[in-house]
Amino acid sequence: MSDEFNKKLYVSTILVFLPGWNDIIKCTQVLRQRTLLASYLHILPLHSLLPLHNQQEIFDPPPHPNLRKVILSTSIAETSITIDDVVYVIDTGRTKASDYDLETQGKCLLPTNVSRANLLQRKGRAGRTQPGECYRLFTRCSERLSFVDFPQAEMITSRLDNIYLQAKLLNVNDIKMFLQDALDPPSIEAIEHAEKFLCDIGALVFETNQLTPIGKIVAHLPLNPQIGKLLIMGYLFSCFDPILTIASILSYRDPFVTPIDKIQEINEIRRRFADNTMSDHLMLVNIYQEWKRQRNYRDKNRFCFEHFLNSNHMKMIDKVRNQLKHLIQDYFASYTDDANRNKNNYDLICALMCAGLYPNIARIRLSLDKSSKRPCLLETKYEKRILIHPRSINAKLRDDDIRRSFVQSTLIVYHEKIRTSNNEQHLIETIIHFITKRDKNLLIQNKLIDNYSKKNIIYED
Repeated sequence: MSDEFNKKLYVSTILVFLPGWNDIIKCTQVLRQRTLLASYLHILPLHSLLPLHNQQEIFDPPPHPNLRKVILSTSIAETSITIDDVVYVIDTGRTKASDYDLETQGKCLLPTNVSRANLLQRKGRAGRTQPGECYRLFTRCSERLSFVDFPQAEMITSRLDNIYLQAKLLNVNDIKMFLQDALDPPSIEAIEHAEKFLCDIGALVFETNQLTPIGKIVAHLPLNPQIGKLLIMGYLFSCFDPILTIASILSYRDPFVTPIDKIQEINEIRRRFADNTMSDHLMLVNIYQEWKRQRNYRDKNRFCFEHFLNSNHMKMIDKVRNQLKHLIQDYFASYTDDANRNKNNYDLICALMCAGLYPNIARIRLSLDKSSKRPCLLETKYEKRILIHPRSINAKLRDDDIRRSFVQSTLIVYHEKIRTSNNEQHLIETIIHFITKRDKNLLIQNKLIDNYSKKNIIYED
């Protein structure tokens, strides 16, 4: 490089677009391991999992004038923020796109090519305040043959459960024909899948596809139908408070941040707050309750900092929680302290999570080798080889733990499974609970409602 070009580079920022979080971690590690190169670079990862103060560092100048700022980002830097000193953009042309697999009934978050519209947005990040350049790591031929003009519509790539329920509220007679009139219509198979799923969880009547009493309330809640059902059952069984917290977190996001060099510490904090329950979501309930016990704003912020929590996310979870609480108050005839009579009944809470999140059930596949210490593999009705997500408190569970009766069951209930690469098994995003015999007796919704028939769902049109 010429001296003039080198001088220009030192006062400019390089923005690199990568597909996902794991790619950012790998790229960061590779750059930092190259001693000569690392001495000239100020490397800044950018991702929503990072703490806010780490994200804001991208707007600051490098700590030394001879350092060149390099930002490693996902699509988050494409449109939502503007970094004035970016002069060079390096674009891999890849992103992680969300999709839903009807065959396995799981979410996919797979690396794929961005659209040409996204390419233009990324190119526009270079030279916002001065001339800039964009380097694309693919050929013009690849762009012409493998890139589409615009991203797919969300109706095609996501589940249709909520859309189906909204159409039901509009008294649409033929929902299939109604949705086929959309600008980007979903497949008939996807519509039928949503219909069957809503029948399975008790939101629709099997014979007529009409909304059930629970289905009518679920349709009005701004939640995934399973989470909405879970919230209703939490009220019916008088353990509303912990279930409300779980529903709020599931409908928003995990409050933990993930600094690259603190992953082990965060996992230890998760395990400590799980308090031997082997439940990720009960761990989050304990985290929220401890945050709520803090006396003032300053103490809450200190608690978040010490436990790697995003303070803004915790506040939003609290707001969502209050909103859902008021909605339940509106839909039921009364709301009294009796709604929390069983809030400390751990067995009942876990049984309700099993019933509310059904049919998300998986079984542990034990190795034929009785001395095996391999990580636990799971199977569902649709897949035979699934891994527990590394963020789960049960991620290190091994076959010998199961054989030594470390847990009481080989069945679990989970919130979500997700595929993150083409050659990788699905990952159980969050383990809820290992199902015991007591839980199995309460898995069927009708039995649950019959056992508590003194409480009726009251819905007014």
